[in-house]
Amino acid sequence: MSLSILEDVQSGKSPRPIIGVLYGTHGVGKSTFAANTPDHIIIDCENGLGRLDCQRTPYLSSYMAIREWLDALVTDDHDYKTVYIDTLDWMMRRVEEEVTGAGSNITATLNKAQGGYGNGKKVLINYVFGEVIPTLNKLSQKGINVIMLAHACQRDVVDADGITVTKTAPDVAQDFVMPFLEWSDFVGLCRVDDGTRWIQMVESETVVAKNRLGIEKGIPMEWTALEEAANNG
Repeated sequence: MSLSILEDVQSGKSPRPIIGVLYGTHGVGKSTFAANTPDHIIIDCENGLGRLDCQRTPYLSSYMAIREWLDALVTDDHDYKTVYIDTLDWMMRRVEEEVTGAGSNITATLNKAQGGYGNGKKVLINYVFGEVIPTLNKLSQKGINVIMLAHACQRDVVDADGITVTKTAPDVAQDFVMPFLEWSDFVGLCRVDDGTRWIQMVESETVVAKNRLGIEKGIPMEWTALEEAANNG
């Protein structure tokens, strides 16, 4: 008797490595958080890590260079347990350049690319779903945590009631950031209140955030706190 596909039904919890987006304003400590993570490597898309004591790639100025490092982390033997993208917004700029073929052509835009008529935006979305996230998924499947750092901005967001509100959000265009937010187990805003750094992990009237880890509001801005929340959640 041939086996039915129903034999592959899964049940119970199936923990995976930590996947998330950690964002905040300049100087709030996102890169320092990454540098204090055990067995980490930071994919340097921004060229802003030179003064930080951390394990990092050289500055990567194209998506193909970024992809080469990500592929090596998937296929090669190493001891890295957490990969940081620094930052998601700068990596997406490199992806946009790949789609538009911009290079040194400062007039190349998504609206003009791929035949014009906004086709470039559609191709970029396809690139995110078909290229970027599958590559990051391979890291997760290898047992490596994947955390994307991002800058913060103010953005108009349509809530569940169809009302447009302004919220603090990752500084990536709404169309292109949503796949990453949906894929992630947490989206956290780094904050400093009364000198204490913490990560807001729950959506509010003014902040985009979420988590699947059972965190009711937030955690201290420390790797051990995030790891404990992931293990318990």
